[in-house]
Amino acid sequence: MTKEVLICVSGTQVLEDGETKAEVKAEGEYFLKNDARYVIYDEVQEGTAEVIKNVIKIRKRVLEVRKSGGIDAYMVFEKGKISRFGYATPVGELIMEIRTNDIFIEEKEDCLNAWVAYSLDLGGQPVSECRLVLSVRSK
Repeated sequence: MTKEVLICVSGTQVLEDGETKAEVKAEGEYFLKNDARYVIYDEVQEGTAEVIKNVIKIRKRVLEVRKSGGIDAYMVFEKGKISRFGYATPVGELIMEIRTNDIFIEEKEDCLNAWVAYSLDLGGQPVSECRLVLSVRSK
């Protein structure tokens, strides 16, 4: 895959009262370092001019997402594991837990795809069932 890539990240969150979806498309960088794949891109937070820097680290069965800027978070997705993280927002920090139910990562010559199904808890209480889909293509 080339260093310059096109990235699409889509997420679905299923709550008691319905489903919400979000999608981000951006140009970014892809590289390999110490047996891990990295995808780096910037996104503008909706409704503001704040830029969020995203670094996604992908290993065999683990996907890590680090956000910094308007939102600060570090999330780890590994099947069967629970990870706890602080989600810093402009109005304060939330302590959340991710329970990764399933993860699929596929890399080909000119693309990388990942799919994660996970549960999200806040303060020990279930909040939602979520899906994250990552698609990275050579530019």
